[in-house]
Amino acid sequence: MLRNRLVTLNMSRYAPYLLLLLRLVLAGIFIVSGVTKLPMQMEFADIVRDFHILPDFLAVAYGAALPWVELMAGGYLLLGILIKPSAVIVLLMAVSFLIANISATVTGNYYCPNCFGELFRLTLPQAIAVDVLVMIASLMLLAVAGNREFLGFDAWFRHRFGPKS
Repeated sequence: MLRNRLVTLNMSRYAPYLLLLLRLVLAGIFIVSGVTKLPMQMEFADIVRDFHILPDFLAVAYGAALPWVELMAGGYLLLGILIKPSAVIVLLMAVSFLIANISATVTGNYYCPNCFGELFRLTLPQAIAVDVLVMIASLMLLAVAGNREFLGFDAWFRHRFGPKS
């Protein structure tokens, strides 16, 4: 019992650093992904349409908006702004990526087409693993963000402009 308390106390000391690391890793993934998709935005919209998961008009809209949403969510996570809403957006994107990658696996594709634009290609098992890890990280942020903001503008705004006790 004492050992469990010591581990809990020790983890609580490092929790802000772990959350900061999760935030920065997710931010990096989504900023890189968004930046590498922007130059090929119209081609990416066609790739999304070729999955035949969404109706054509939604697939094109999703494919056109996705790089910008990735950049926005990544930027917000990087700066520590609206951490919970950004984590929800990241989680929803990861779920959609997972659905697309599982669909591609079922249809016999082996590579994730342009997950990171032209930067590099992932095999579908690698892409699925990344999707699952992103989902876990965003769920962790959702579970504790707000209670343990660290080195972000949300905490600064709350401290600076929040209610005074």
